[in-house]
Amino acid sequence: MQKQYNRVKAISVFEIDSIIYLAHAFSSRIIEESKCYDFWQMYYCVKGTVHIKSNDELIEIPEHHAILLDPCGDLRTALRAPAGEESEFFVISFECRSQT
Repeated sequence: MQKQYNRVKAISVFEIDSIIYLAHAFSSRIIEESKCYDFWQMYYCVKGTVHIKSNDELIEIPEHHAILLDPCGDLRTALRAPAGEESEFFVISFECRSQT
C-alpha cells in the first residue's frame, strides 16, 4: 500500500528562478571564509544554533528556525561552533526576481 501524504496549498510569496546551491552541513566542519553573494540564501537550523556573520552583524539562528538573506552583495561567513558544540543546518542559494 502506498503511503498517502497531506498536501497543503501554499500561497506563492515569491518565485524561485533557479537553485544555485543546496547543502546539508555541520558547523564543526565549516571553514570560515567570507564571500560576497549576489543571490538569495536561506539557512535553516536543524540542531543547535547557527551563527552567520553578515558584514559586521552577527546573526544567530536558533534550532528549528530559518532566515532569508537578500542578494545585497555583503560579505557572509558561516562560523564554526565552539569546541564541544555542533549545529546542523541546511543552506539553499537561489535566484529570484521578486522585490526584497
